[in-house]
Order: sequence, then C-alpha cells, then structure tokens
Amino acid sequence: MNVTINGVEKEVSVEEMKDRVIGYYDAVGIKHFYLEVDEMDENELKELYINSFAREE
Repeated sequence: MNVTINGVEKEVSVEEMKDRVIGYYDAVGIKHFYLEVDEMDENELKELYINSFAREE
C-alpha cells in the first residue's frame, strides 16, 4: 500500500503498518491496542500509521 509520510511517498505492507501503529500506541501508554488493530480495515490502519509520524508543533 502506498502512503505519504512528510511529503515522501513509500510502499508499506499491512504488517509494517500494524507493527508501527502498535508500537506507537504502546509507547504513548495505550496498552493492548493490538487487539483493535487486528480488526481495523486497511484505510483506518493507514490513517493511524500516517498519524504515528505526525510531529507536535
């Protein structure tokens, strides 16, 4: 699946997205998020993946 991160388009597998999203939410203190990630459709997972790279300004 193609995603754009910080203006750069790249190819990412669904498994890579799941790993990134789970790791991100685990790091910010939301435990057991992996249970919800497995039930998400690809579009929802893609949005969370992109948001995990967002920077606070």
